[in-house]
Amino acid sequence: YTVEIRIGGRVHDSVLIIADTTPPEAVSVNQIFWMDESFSAEDFVTDISDVTPVTITYQIEPDLTLPGTQQIAVLLTDEAGNQTVLEASLELMIDDEPPVIKGVEDKVVHIGESVSYRQGVTVTDNRDADVQLEIDSSAVNLRSEGTYTVIYSAVDQAGNETIKEALVTVREPVPAGVDEERLYNLADDILSDITHDQMDQRQIAKAIYTYTRTHIRYVNESDKSSWLLGADQGLRQGFGDCYNYFAAAKLLMNRAGIENIDVLKTGGGHYWSMINLGDGWYHFDATPRRTGGEFFMLTDQELQTYSDANDDSHIWDRDAYPATPDEPAES
Repeated sequence: YTVEIRIGGRVHDSVLIIADTTPPEAVSVNQIFWMDESFSAEDFVTDISDVTPVTITYQIEPDLTLPGTQQIAVLLTDEAGNQTVLEASLELMIDDEPPVIKGVEDKVVHIGESVSYRQGVTVTDNRDADVQLEIDSSAVNLRSEGTYTVIYSAVDQAGNETIKEALVTVREPVPAGVDEERLYNLADDILSDITHDQMDQRQIAKAIYTYTRTHIRYVNESDKSSWLLGADQGLRQGFGDCYNYFAAAKLLMNRAGIENIDVLKTGGGHYWSMINLGDGWYHFDATPRRTGGEFFMLTDQELQTYSDANDDSHIWDRDAYPATPDEPAES
């Protein structure tokens, strides 16, 4: 600024220079961030003091690809160009820990009942406060008996994923007169007697076939209102017709984890199963016949040949059931 100074009637010209020569002051802050987390130089300083606005930059850019602790330098520059360099430590952490899903359990329901898949299930993460839990229950059919898989998954913001599966077993409603727990315990006891841990699925299926075929006395009548009732009569009372043989084998196979479906003779009058041991569907009929014959793991053609020779004993809608392999099952 130009300044006039008057002394004794004389005027002296002078210049007043106002300059900012004081650098900014601040306090450095050590920080810890995740590798994929955004941050800036401003995060490393606090309590900034200066008479003019201050720009904060890195004197040297940190290495964002380097996990662990590194020293950084932050440059504070005011409008006059005065600068202060502060040092701070930066720790970069890798988030490689997936979310934790707890409370996922297998469920057993009866046809017509609803299922609360989310009840009792929690998801937590070492970093994210709110991780969304996804539940895929699209494979479950609550209107049809079977064992279905429900998939639980959670992904944190670093992309770590956890997947858990649970089984939902859908059963037929328990008819009056059947003690469900006692019936399942009976089936499990039978399986423990006729199978052992070294047996494969085919051997277990054959053991069920043999047991059912030889431990039920054939009588030409049964209550066909529920297969559970039929299994109860066949296994607990030891007698019945084809429906009881079919139902008893079905229960034992269900408890043993053998995939099976029900087959009803066209026009009614006979029941049997088809089973899948991993190499395709085959016919399984434990009901003994006066004409003899073995009906364990038969192809469509093998069963059709027997039926043609024995008064159409087995007639079924081919379109309603899976086709068997063309070749007989290996012994």
